[in-house]
Amino acid sequence: MKVTFVYQETESLAQEHLSACLKAAGHETELVFDPVVFQDGLMPARGLRRLFDARRKTVDEIVASRPDLVAFSVMTDWYAWALDLAREVKTRTRVPIAFGGIHASSVPDVVLEEDCVDICGVGEGEASLVELAERFSEYRRGGARDIHGLWFRDDGEITRNPHRPPEENLDSLPFADKDLFFSKLPGFQKRYHITTSRGCAYRCSYCCHNFYRKLFAGSTPIRMRSPENVIRELVDAKKRWQINVVRFMDDIFGWDRKWLRTFARDYARHVAIPMKCFVYPSLIDEETSQLLAESGCKFVNMGIQTIEDEIRKHVMNRPKGTAAECRRAVSLLKAKGIGVAADHIVGIPEADDFPEASRFYNEVRPSVILVYDLTCYPETEITEYCRSKGYIDDAEIDAIRHGRGRSYLHGGSIVGDLRERHGFRALMSWLPLLPKSTVARLIDSRAYRKLPKRGFVFSHLLPRLAASPFNNEWLWDREEVRMYAQRIAYALRRVPDSSAGSKADERTTGRSRAAPILANLR
Repeated sequence: MKVTFVYQETESLAQEHLSACLKAAGHETELVFDPVVFQDGLMPARGLRRLFDARRKTVDEIVASRPDLVAFSVMTDWYAWALDLAREVKTRTRVPIAFGGIHASSVPDVVLEEDCVDICGVGEGEASLVELAERFSEYRRGGARDIHGLWFRDDGEITRNPHRPPEENLDSLPFADKDLFFSKLPGFQKRYHITTSRGCAYRCSYCCHNFYRKLFAGSTPIRMRSPENVIRELVDAKKRWQINVVRFMDDIFGWDRKWLRTFARDYARHVAIPMKCFVYPSLIDEETSQLLAESGCKFVNMGIQTIEDEIRKHVMNRPKGTAAECRRAVSLLKAKGIGVAADHIVGIPEADDFPEASRFYNEVRPSVILVYDLTCYPETEITEYCRSKGYIDDAEIDAIRHGRGRSYLHGGSIVGDLRERHGFRALMSWLPLLPKSTVARLIDSRAYRKLPKRGFVFSHLLPRLAASPFNNEWLWDREEVRMYAQRIAYALRRVPDSSAGSKADERTTGRSRAAPILANLR
């Protein structure tokens, strides 16, 4: 059996793990990748987005791959994109289409309302997809509708099966199939993505784990790979690929201190590649910061989100991570030479912390401050909280469930004082580069409200590039820029033109159409 995976923008560890399990069972996989350049939050540009729109080419490649099954891994923010492609594919072929991922898991009934979706995965999908592949001939004859973890749609009738419990022994799974993405865009190998765990000990009200903790109630909240298993994957990867940076994608890295002690020693000894990870403020102390430094960690992302402790506890459901703990964690990490990117959420109901948050960050001085708009996702507590308080209505809830809600890329779910919000975002982008006294004056006078409302170049690109050489983030930013350039080059080769008479003509036409614009961007 052959499965064609479809993904956009970046690398998907989920699809790499699914592909690895399918290949281990003797099946074939392929990837069709849509680079969606100038359509994401990193570098949005409407004119260029239209020029580089290659959905028709993506559909052509899906059909040309001659799959037995087409599989999408879907996040809410990209659900509409996936549906558009799936509908087009269905006009060209009768091959079944499966949707999995967080959006499909949280609202499978909504997903299976769509005629273009035949199968919906709920929860972790490795075992379910392999069983479907093993029984695929039976599925084609109308059977195999009892596979746990999968819902099926047949002529409008829905078969709902219980989800599988999450895999406890992560060492039993094969390593992620990196060839799936690396063969399409070799630049992916420069920044190696990996996870050492699954799950999260917390259930923050706005996070996907708020839903997953309910779905997997009674299961172990965090499941860890052994340090030896992780190091073995990285040693193998180091031999095969030209890796510049390793990024650990765990929601909280190094949760287990004993695990971290072993990992830090072995990573420094056998891998020794600069690394980046996500950390939780209350878990950072003198020992953990030292272990991260000894392992070769150069940069961390830390979720601060809000400095208002009452909002943090009662609205965001973050039991730990007080402002004092955040202040201490940033200080400890910076003292060890580790850069810190602080995540902050705006648009939180009942939070009004712009001046106070600005003063906090001016004092603490993270290397980078990343500001996101609060986004309500399906089946999370923050969504119900916002509905109960009147911040969103039932129509918006329905839009969220159908992937049409306002995303963190486009203003978030809660509409507030956008002038204040955009000014705060611009100030936070420039803060690490400005003297404390200058920032203090901007805050006290509220002059930051007059900074450009929107402007990717002023509010994001320029300050990020200017600051990165001084905070270790350049290691990652360099690969981000390189990867985006490669996505543009990949897109150029795929831009279709109605007048093109052949694939060679199509590639040449795409390059010629984009050349004047690219020349102006240099």
